[in-house]
Amino acid sequence: MISGNARREEIDGMGRISQGGVDVSPGRKEPGTRQRPPIARERTRPVPPPVPGDQAEGLRRLMQDRGVPPDRDAPGRAGTSALRPLGARSVPLARRAKVIAVVSGKGGVGKTNLAVNLALAAARRAPSAANGVALVDADLGLANADVLLDLSPEFNLSHVLAGERTVEEVAVPVRRGLDLVPGASGLATLANLDADGRARLRGAVESLEARYDLVVVDAAAGIAENVISLAAAADEVLVVSTCEPTSVMDAYAAVKLVAERSRLSGVAGAARLSLAMNMAASRRRAERVAGRLISTARRFLGVRVGLRGVVLRDRAVRAAVERRRPFVELYPCTPAASGVRAMARTLLGWRPAGAGRASHARRGTFWMRFSRAMGVGA
Repeated sequence: MISGNARREEIDGMGRISQGGVDVSPGRKEPGTRQRPPIARERTRPVPPPVPGDQAEGLRRLMQDRGVPPDRDAPGRAGTSALRPLGARSVPLARRAKVIAVVSGKGGVGKTNLAVNLALAAARRAPSAANGVALVDADLGLANADVLLDLSPEFNLSHVLAGERTVEEVAVPVRRGLDLVPGASGLATLANLDADGRARLRGAVESLEARYDLVVVDAAAGIAENVISLAAAADEVLVVSTCEPTSVMDAYAAVKLVAERSRLSGVAGAARLSLAMNMAASRRRAERVAGRLISTARRFLGVRVGLRGVVLRDRAVRAAVERRRPFVELYPCTPAASGVRAMARTLLGWRPAGAGRASHARRGTFWMRFSRAMGVGA
């Protein structure tokens, strides 16, 4: 329990960020931060406008390469019913993917866009395309990862929870090594799922953990009960923030709630907490703001938060969104794409605390940890 004086100090510490009190003078190094040399700015390579039909044709060729039959019901639209064959590969049940939850204290910080591009960049670095990466759109209210990938899936998570489809049937091949499990709008909260719904969700989660190397979960924005419980169950929680004072304050609130939920759930080996500073005007500024948050969390919460990476503000990001394409694919030589690739390099190489199979096993499956965090039966 934090005393009244300590609580005021905690608020004052975060207030220095919210009041713009971060010293950005050259050569000054704040406690808890680490100076990094600036990354050389890459030249942006102009991209010619796509020829009508090229993208759909390219997606069809990719799916044919993976052995997926063509979609005869909608020949002009990729990603609607051309699904992965259920018996395409045999996966040992003992293998478990790493689960990374991407969250944000508030909306409007580019969380979903970052999750989509991070998953794609990680898929390109996956050790084998046979396992690859799954991107799960877990926003139960305003799912839009499919929009950023220019897909119109026929099925989504609502069909899985209703028992109408399996998660394998819902998964949409996006690129080689990357599948999307689409979210849906207006789903009931996970806390209100009945026993059948929880059983179906458990089966879906366990299937994803067994089939992929990495599962990137794009959670809803904010600090709702479902979001915090989902984040506390992940192997790593990537908290997305900008340098704006309101965003930093909300990111700190998310870190605090996830840390508290991890302690209350009693899961061995709490989730790793990391920051991703997005839409930053400069790397120096982003690192100093992140350093303030990291040092405050260490002092008042007793938790370690790392800086996963910085993504600079880039006009190419908005241009890619308007064209409904990932910017790491459409504009690979931009500063924003370089920042995402730098984060992706370490995703597949990192293991939960202990770095061994025994330590990983003690944490249990994602579903076991999620059930404890939610306070429901497994």
